[in-house]
Amino acid sequence: MMLWIMATVLLLCGASALYAQSSITPADSAEILSTVANWERAWTVRDAELAAQDYADDADWTNALGCVGSVAIASKLCSTRSLSCPS
Repeated sequence: MMLWIMATVLLLCGASALYAQSSITPADSAEILSTVANWERAWTVRDAELAAQDYADDADWTNALGCVGSVAIASKLCSTRSLSCPS
């Protein structure tokens, strides 16, 4: 009996994971990859504006240095992470 219960739970977990994966559209996937590429490129070239460009204007960046908005995020990255800043 216990084996059947465990098999059912595993089957349901697997089906749930498959459903979650199938709900991501190709457009969503492309946007996610673009955002990650922008973030990686920003740190490679040390560009604060590029690092913050994919944040919404009202984004709430919550960490030890938290701030709100893409402009504030770029400014915080400039001042605390030695990234290049617009003049």
